[in-house]
Amino acid sequence: MFFYFFLFCEVIQEHVIKYKDHQVYNLNELEYINNEVWANIWQSDCIVRISPSDGTVTGWVLLPELSKGLIHHGYTIDVLNGIAWDADNNRIFG
Repeated sequence: MFFYFFLFCEVIQEHVIKYKDHQVYNLNELEYINNEVWANIWQSDCIVRISPSDGTVTGWVLLPELSKGLIHHGYTIDVLNGIAWDADNNRIFG
């Protein structure tokens, strides 16, 4: 995970994301939510919560039941993809 100084596109901080000393791959759709970074794990129904200070995984959001429910109600999906944060109403959309 890279942190950029946007005016100069300069990397100011970088972290390898780890959970219990194992690197976490395929991060996608990162959002900064309440002092954490949330990232979709590409091609899965999982979201990982990351400490921006050191890249350590602080938690997981597992959403296979949401996928099953969407399919059951007629939606055509392979996997969930994307995270949206509504800071005004303190809501997360996946």
